[in-house]
Amino acid sequence: MPTVFYNFKYYGRGRQENTEADKEAAFMGVYEGDMRSEFVPYAQPQTMGQHQDTQWASITNMRGTGAEFVAMQPMSVSALPYGEAQLKAAAHPYQLPEPDGTYIRLDAITAEKAYKLLVWLFNSSCEQIKMYFRFKQFDIKQAATAMKVGTDAVLLGAWVPIARYHKILDIGAGTGLLSLMLTQRCPTAMIDAVEIDGVAYAECVENFTNSNWAVRLRAHCISFQDFVLRAAGDYDLIISNPPFYRAAYKSGNEQRDRARFTDGLSFAELVEGVAKLLAETGYFAVILPYSEEAYFYGIGTATGALPATLAAHAW
Repeated sequence: MPTVFYNFKYYGRGRQENTEADKEAAFMGVYEGDMRSEFVPYAQPQTMGQHQDTQWASITNMRGTGAEFVAMQPMSVSALPYGEAQLKAAAHPYQLPEPDGTYIRLDAITAEKAYKLLVWLFNSSCEQIKMYFRFKQFDIKQAATAMKVGTDAVLLGAWVPIARYHKILDIGAGTGLLSLMLTQRCPTAMIDAVEIDGVAYAECVENFTNSNWAVRLRAHCISFQDFVLRAAGDYDLIISNPPFYRAAYKSGNEQRDRARFTDGLSFAELVEGVAKLLAETGYFAVILPYSEEAYFYGIGTATGALPATLAAHAW
């Protein structure tokens, strides 16, 4: 505002400046004075002159004409002869320019309150992530399943080379993440998703139905071993983020253990089933822990069932 508007009046904490941290030392009241007296000549110019819990404030000229600001909730108010940019640009008070206006600052939320709000938003977001994971073109509902969206599956879905696939099989589909990623990347492919866990299968079906590619996605609540006996085969691409731990330790969560441990689907059963279902020129993509890579290849070599077009990514 022009410099002729210099009379600063407010109902809040004063008369000295105060922050959220020390405002209790300043008393609530109606204060009035020349806004130029709000300036404090600190050794290095900085933000100053704040008054917390202000209900209303006005800035007027000598005739009483000006502007009044009424808060819907307590706010922080300051009125100074310098703006933020001018204060930050000067290393010392003598470097400040001649006042060119009256600068009013109204903050409805302080840094401390903003921090608390951000913490609340972060916690709320974490709860939302437990329920849904959002990608650019689809959402993954994962409220009930034990295995949420993970880095390994996302990397596998992005890493697998894309060709003119027409028929794709997703083994251990979970909530359908890999199937949806591949449907998005392969515009002509039909995808079968096999998932033995009923809870994960139900969310997988819901995620498929809510996507833009529902007509190209089919979910099967069946073990992979039984699916091998029933399916016609000839898949151009078979992809899997399979159960890969063979160690004896368990989490105690049946759903999570089924998804992570090879009790329900051994490497031998996986490789043999893939060999039966993969087309002659097909591609098999799987992601495994580095510690399991040699064992996995050993199974395929020993049985003679390891496809020549296997692409295994170990971490």
